[in-house]
Amino acid sequence: MNKFYYLYISQLFSVVGDGFFRISLIFLTLNNGGVKLLAQVFAIQAVIIAITVLFSGILNKYLMPKSIVIISSILRATTCIYMILLISLDLHSNYLYFIIGIIFGMSDSLYRPNYVSILKFNVTLHKYDKQVGLLTSSRQLLNILTPMLAAFVYDSFNNFILLIISTILFLLSAFFSVYLKDFSGQKISISKNILKEMIYEIKKGFIYIFNNNWLKIGMLISILVIPFQQALSNVVVPVFATTLNNNAISYSSILTSYAIGAMLAGLLFGKIGKFVNSIIKAFLVILIAYLVYSFSGLVHSIVTASAISFIVGGLIQIYNISWEKFTIQYVKEEYIGNISSVSWFIFSSFSPIMIALVGYLIDILNVRMVIVIIPLIICVSILIITITFYKKLTLGDLQDEKN
Repeated sequence: MNKFYYLYISQLFSVVGDGFFRISLIFLTLNNGGVKLLAQVFAIQAVIIAITVLFSGILNKYLMPKSIVIISSILRATTCIYMILLISLDLHSNYLYFIIGIIFGMSDSLYRPNYVSILKFNVTLHKYDKQVGLLTSSRQLLNILTPMLAAFVYDSFNNFILLIISTILFLLSAFFSVYLKDFSGQKISISKNILKEMIYEIKKGFIYIFNNNWLKIGMLISILVIPFQQALSNVVVPVFATTLNNNAISYSSILTSYAIGAMLAGLLFGKIGKFVNSIIKAFLVILIAYLVYSFSGLVHSIVTASAISFIVGGLIQIYNISWEKFTIQYVKEEYIGNISSVSWFIFSSFSPIMIALVGYLIDILNVRMVIVIIPLIICVSILIITITFYKKLTLGDLQDEKN
């Protein structure tokens, strides 16, 4: 079987497992400690990612990216088992919930920087738009079904069942990852100076980013966008959903609409992608996405909120696929792990700050004001950055820097 399809199956198991797990964690923390505990757990997760992600991408110099992704899936399954124990033993200490953030943060930090490498080795470049479009649209189709199914299981049964299903799915994802194609070059042997060598590799990542204008400027945009996206999915949307209808179905409706938009964008990317053929246009897409999202704070209907979520999901998906495509095309293979680690370290460092800030603002103001104000600030910032560095953001620059 083509290696892409092993990646495809592994990803789909991972997506459903992750969806079940996150809904379980969100409602478990909300029910036991409210918004404060929810924000604290995800802030801890973000801190762990910021600390460990810098080294996790560099690990692929010593271990195969495939092995790291498998370890990540096993860690996710371990997190689910730990939560099952908390529920079974009826334990409610906040510190025990913080451990969830630590383990899950470690698994995320292992997965994220190495995913691009895995994608590069298992997707044919001349079929990139078609294969990645299929992967992302299928992933988003499951994102449509998963929240609804997870909400049904949560309302009909309990968190225990959700977590058992998540555990099985993460283990299946790890199993199919075993068959993925991996880096064909020679790995660096592990020596006594491994820490010194890893620091050297990290330094190479910083230098590569600094010497490439589009990566450097993209980093500024990511510092704004990704931390808020983390706060948005983990804190803002669950709390906002309770203002519309206080149950899991309301939350899942917003997620489902987002996923439908993202799925359609993935399916149509083969046609849409040719219009997003520059970094500037990609930045314009993400700017429009956040501008549209700011209107969510003004609506009081689940239908309208879901419609906005649908549009935002499509726009963000177009941006994500475009950025991955630029990275695969214009970053040298041996540097992908380096820059992925450095990139995730830089903007993951801001995630716990944003999550804590959002949680605080929701407490002292309200979730609707947060939804309006922060996206508008991000839009203005993206616009200023793009205008300031306009001349350096062209595909011609990318071509030159690639060589």
